[in-house]
Amino acid sequence: MRFRSAVAVVMLALMALAVGALAQDPDVQTAMALMSGDRSAKVRAQAALTLRAAGEQPEVRTALIAALGDGDAIVRAAAANALGAVPRTDAFEALSRATRDRDPMVAKWGGWALRRTLAAAPKVRVEGVRTRVAAPSRRESLARTFEGALLAGLVGAESRFDIARPDAVMDFSDEGEAQPESDGADAEADRRAQELMRQGKFDAAALAGSEADPVDGVARQPPVSIRLAADLEARDAGTGAVAKVRLKAETPDGVLAWEVAAEGTGVPRVVPASERDEYTMAQKPEELRAEAVEAAGRAVAGALVAQMRAQEGPPGARNGRNGK
Repeated sequence: MRFRSAVAVVMLALMALAVGALAQDPDVQTAMALMSGDRSAKVRAQAALTLRAAGEQPEVRTALIAALGDGDAIVRAAAANALGAVPRTDAFEALSRATRDRDPMVAKWGGWALRRTLAAAPKVRVEGVRTRVAAPSRRESLARTFEGALLAGLVGAESRFDIARPDAVMDFSDEGEAQPESDGADAEADRRAQELMRQGKFDAAALAGSEADPVDGVARQPPVSIRLAADLEARDAGTGAVAKVRLKAETPDGVLAWEVAAEGTGVPRVVPASERDEYTMAQKPEELRAEAVEAAGRAVAGALVAQMRAQEGPPGARNGRNGK
């Protein structure tokens, strides 16, 4: 037992020495010096690209983030390239600023790196949902139904989603006066859904989890945040209903990361003749619209998750999904 303990201590010491040696790698140190101090923009840019291989080292990342403020666009673009190659959330805010760079090349590489950072983040907080609803009636209730399905779909798909501030911001300004809500069972269900939204209890196991993630030390990465904005339309279609939604995922400072669309349907339930009686009633149009809206919420959540999971190729690449 003592022999095994001694071997373990020696192995840990060797690993520590290896990490220290990597941090002091002369090639890395030379590239960092060139990136920050060489007079030639081309040399600084090439040095930034060279540092992609060491992009997980904290001192390298600090230098690359600083290079996003270089006076030459070619260097800023190369720094965004390197940070996107090894996406970690410490660069999130700097990359968000880079997407608004005055140079289109820098903005394009900054957007690519930002989306890769969001897609790889171990924790993504949804800070809010703004829903704009177009429907014949009961728009507020439909918005709550949609948001509940959307947030539940996100948390159910990936435990890294966290509902930080799930209160809705619903816009009915161009839809006329809101219709009075029903006092029936569906209104009670709406109230329960809203309470769940406020508490963030869509997936208790996921939301109650620790910030720690034992895989590759990603627990040390700070969480990133997004805000969601939805344009939702619900209408009657034949004997049923259809709901269409377009969803935008943006950073807290308004940078568009992804835009996805989906739809859902509400289909009348068929009651067998043998089960019908004088109390059997057809579903109301508002119930079918609610069913369609809920399906649209689940579908658009899946579309957003799929977009985040997609392997986006670098700007201009023929393989993978190109940047915006």
